[in-house]
Amino acid sequence: MRTPPFVSAILLLQFIPLLIFPPGSLTGAPVLIGLVAVFFVFMGILALRGSAWALTMSLFCQGMNVIVRLMMLFPNALSAEGAFNTAFVTAMLLGVAISTWLLFRLDRPDVRKALLA
Repeated sequence: MRTPPFVSAILLLQFIPLLIFPPGSLTGAPVLIGLVAVFFVFMGILALRGSAWALTMSLFCQGMNVIVRLMMLFPNALSAEGAFNTAFVTAMLLGVAISTWLLFRLDRPDVRKALLA
């Protein structure tokens, strides 16, 4: 069975919500960003080839991303001076929204069947 192009794009671009952080917070880690991107593209390729563990690992990482971002959101929503940190809150909520959408999309039975058939 052929994998739909939309699912292929999702699997190959699943590293994006993991790297959404406020501007300036990832400037000192270009190597880490590259490693994360390569790792998730590799997992996406393996999932497209029918590897059940790669799909499960992708779902696990997206779920952990949601949990960790929600845990980071409330303690860091206010800066040390008491001002609302708009960039941080926006980045966290955007990352949670995209990861949640990926979780629901990749865990659908038709997508699983297309990938693992």
